[in-house]
Amino acid sequence: MSVLGIIYAIPSLGMFALLIPLVGLGSKPAIIALVVYSQLILVRYVISGFQSIEPSIIEVIWHKYFQIR
Repeated sequence: MSVLGIIYAIPSLGMFALLIPLVGLGSKPAIIALVVYSQLILVRYVISGFQSIEPSIIEVIWHKYFQIR
């Protein structure tokens, strides 16, 4: 999560400055930056959601669906 926080802390103009040498000018760096920022928020909430599940529920799910019979 700390890596995601560091990437999310980079301002959008800084992200464009990093992307321009890689992909050039135009709409491509803007689209990449928007996708990266939206995915970071999504991953942060998914991780916090998984961390809020009780370990006993995870164990039941693991035994029911992933155990080789």
